[in-house]
Order: sequence, then C-alpha cells, then structure tokens
Amino acid sequence: MIDATMARRDIETMLMLGKALDPVSPDALNILRDIEQFADLDSYTEQDVREEIIAPILRVLGYRKESMFSVEREITLHFAEKRLKPDYSLTLWEEHFWIVEAKRPSVTRGQFGYSQLRQALEYAVHPEINAALLVLCDGHAIEVFDREYRLDEPILRVEQPNLVRDFDQLRALLSPFQAWFFQKRRVVRMIDKVLDREFNIERIKEFEQLVSRRILGKEQRAIENMRALPRSDYDLCYFDSLDSVTLIETHLPLVNSWPKLEAITNNLIKQISQNQFRIIYQIFSDSPRVLTDAYIINSLYLLMRLEERGLSLNWTPSWLKINNEVDQGSGAVKKLIRLALTSFAEAPDWQVTLLHATAIRRLAKILVTVSPDGGQAARRTHLLQRFFGEELCFSQQVSSPTRHSLYLLDNMVRAACHRFLASHRDENGRVRVESARQELRLTWQCEIQLLEAIPNYPTLMRERDFGEMHPTESANVRYDCLGHGALCVIDRFPRWKNFVLETLRPELDTLVELGSWQARQWLGISLDEAPVAADSICAGRFFFGDENTVQKLAALYKSF
Repeated sequence: MIDATMARRDIETMLMLGKALDPVSPDALNILRDIEQFADLDSYTEQDVREEIIAPILRVLGYRKESMFSVEREITLHFAEKRLKPDYSLTLWEEHFWIVEAKRPSVTRGQFGYSQLRQALEYAVHPEINAALLVLCDGHAIEVFDREYRLDEPILRVEQPNLVRDFDQLRALLSPFQAWFFQKRRVVRMIDKVLDREFNIERIKEFEQLVSRRILGKEQRAIENMRALPRSDYDLCYFDSLDSVTLIETHLPLVNSWPKLEAITNNLIKQISQNQFRIIYQIFSDSPRVLTDAYIINSLYLLMRLEERGLSLNWTPSWLKINNEVDQGSGAVKKLIRLALTSFAEAPDWQVTLLHATAIRRLAKILVTVSPDGGQAARRTHLLQRFFGEELCFSQQVSSPTRHSLYLLDNMVRAACHRFLASHRDENGRVRVESARQELRLTWQCEIQLLEAIPNYPTLMRERDFGEMHPTESANVRYDCLGHGALCVIDRFPRWKNFVLETLRPELDTLVELGSWQARQWLGISLDEAPVAADSICAGRFFFGDENTVQKLAALYKSF
C-alpha cells in the first residue's frame, strides 16, 4: 500500500512539475539533420562551434534574444580579481537558468575532462547565474551535468550522429519550460535534502508556515506576471480549427467567455456560408436535441451575428418561424428571443428538455459534492492539463481540480440528455411531452429526497467551494438563467435590445422578478427596488405549476 501511494505521488509530481513535449517542427528537424552531416569537425574553431552548432540548437530549443526565453552571450562575471565570460547563459524571464560552454573539437573530440568541466562549474556557481545545469559542447557531443546531483559523469550525453534521434532527451532538460520546471524540482530536492536531517518536529511545522507565507506572498506577483505576458491566442486558434460537429456538440452547450464565443461564432459563420442547410439543421433541428441554457444563448448570438452581417437564411425549422415574416433570418432571431425570454413556453418539447438539463445539473452537483471520491477524477484531469496543456493559454491559467469538477457536470448533463431524449421519442422522432414531463417530475422528487438526506447541504456546498460562476442551485428554481443570459447577448446588439424594450416589456418585467440584473439595468431598477417573483410565477415557468416543488427546493438550497 505504501509503495502504491508513493508511486502515485511520484506520478503526480511528474505531471505537476514536468511538461509534455510538442513535436519538433519539420524546419527544426532539417536544421538538426544539417548539423548531423558536418564531416570535418576537427577543423572547426571554438567560434565555429558556437556559430554553426550551438546557436542553431539554441534557436531550435526555443531561445531568442528579446524574447521571454533569451540568450545572453559572454556576460561578465566577477570572481575576486578575475573577470570571466561564459559563452552562453540562457535566461527565462530575465533569470539565468543554465549555461553552455563551447569547446574546440580538435582538442576534446567529444571527451570532456576536469579542466573543461571546472571552467563551466565556475560560471554556474556564480551568484548571478546559480545554475544547476551546465552544458559542454564541442560539436562531436553535447554533455549535460547537474552540479547538485553528480559531476563524475553527465546526466545526458548526445553525440553528433544521433542528434535527431536523441534531441527530445535534450529538449526534456533544456527547452525553456522544461528548464523552468527543472528549477521547481530543484527547489523540492533542496527541501528534501534539508528536512531529511531535521530532528525537531516543531521546526518542521514552523518551516511549513514560513514557506506557506512566502508562497502566498507570490500570488499577487503571479497575477502581475500574467498580465505582463504577451497574450496567447492558443485557445482561440484552437476553435478556428474545429469542424462544425465538434463546435455544435461540444462547445455550444457550454458557458464560454466572450472571446471564445466570438471565435466559435466566426468559425460557424464561415462554415455556414459554405453549407448553410446542413449546419443550420444541426443547430436548430426539427425536434429537440441535446440542450442546455447556454446552447440556446450561444445559438441566439450566432443568429444575431448572421443577421448583422447580412447573411440570409434559406431554411429554418417550423418552431423557429414567424408567420408573414419575409426575412427568415430576422424572423428566427425574433422567435428565439421570445422563446428564450419566456422559458420556451410556446415550445413544450424544447422546454421540457431544457428543464431536464438544469435539473440534472443540480443533481450531478449534489453527487459530486457529497461523493468522497468526487474530486479524484477531476484532480487527475487537472494534472493531465498541467502536463499536456499549452503553458501560456487561458485554459492552463485557470485550470484547477474544482474547475474540472465543473466540467464533469457538463459531461454528466450531456449524457443524461441523450438518454432522456432517446427514452421519450416516438417512432417519428418527436418528443412525447407528457411522458418526458412525468420523468422530470420524478427527477425533482429524487432531488428533494437527496437534499433532505444531506444535513445542511448549502453549508457543505460552501465548504467544498467549487468557485462556480454558473448559478446551478438557483437556475430554473427561482432564477431564470436562460432569460438573463439571452438579455446579456442581446445587449450587444442595439437593434435587438430596442426590439425587446418595445415589444416584450412584460417579459422583461418578469425577468426582473426572476433575478436578472441585466433586466434591472435596462429598466433602471436598483437591487433594493426589484420585486421578487411569487411562488406561482416560478412554478408556472419552471415546474408545470407545482408550487410545492418550488418551495421545497428553494428551502433546501436556502441562500442559493
């Protein structure tokens, strides 16, 4: 059991303090192959080794002047009365992390002795450098030493004929982020070295507190560093590469940031212009599909963007049409706005599907919260994100076990919605509404019974602290998440905002009562002045008129 635990911790350490390697580009491989083909290395001078071998390899590794990962050449180091200049010092964010020394091939022929290593070691131990990794290169071979581990032999040797074959081993130590993570492992190694000799348990506790204070003091610095980084468009470029099926099935059902939503929308519009019917039918099928409130909100944004850009629609499903509306695109926007602001009262098959999705999300969150193993899968996913994710992208910066727990909710909702629809379709693919409503009523009863069996669930929820922005506990209980979200996207389109204010004022007033700050803002109503929806309004909108269910769920969720 101890061995299994230690193995798991070793794997977690590797994932948290390491980084997966991206494939080497074809151009980089060509540079390395050229170096492999150099046949007369013994005629090279030390300067030739620097310019023809080391400099290209450093560029392939990812180091450039005037970048986050820079190359400093022959900086002056003061040793008493001496002035020494290492050939290369490699910096990450202006901090020195490792050094390279070039050697003349005809002298060393790939075999480095004490005199070569001693010189490199002098540079590495200088306070301005303080590098554990030092590299020697004469063209015939590259050797990497870890001065805090051992100096009688290198931790890695790469010979010229095997440069391409072994280059990933070199990258795993020396490419920018790998060198950075090596330094983090170095800190952990030093803690082990010191504390393995500790004999005072109270000093262990005191040291832990000291380190914790230092780490907490770096949080603000980390925020400042993040703001100073050049923006990474990795996440947004990722959406540019996706096909319509992946965008529709995987990303439209999720709550997305504005930049992500814009990237998704732009890609879908590009694909719609090439094959309109297929993609519009995928999004707005004749009968309900896997749905969430976010799916409707994101789809409404897409329709408004299409209409804004003058792209007319040749087809829309019957449930999205308005009689006598000449422009199908404009008509579809008007109809979807009305449906979104009224919880799809005019489309009961779509309504029951949406209500089921929010109920399942509430149930799923309860199960994740109370399960003793609920966070393990999320933690593993987070560790994989840390190891494989692009380091500077937004999704890496916000990754955490709790965030991945929330992603798990999205997956559970998607799977449950597939099963729900499959169970309640007739032979023509239409949803049997009353059958679906009956299952939904049973789902609400299950939710109530589960909450009644958990003492003080709201307190437990706060202690788990998922940091969720989505109002899972109140959505479609006393708060209209769909209506509010629709108003938020409509707010970006003055024409459609005016349409709502002029033609849907009663619906807007109801959304004020159902908690929408966007509705209050439009109407100039403060939080203190906003009326609260009666149980009858919530019941009619979310629970088929069942006030008892509203009251029980609201009481069990308490302040949510």
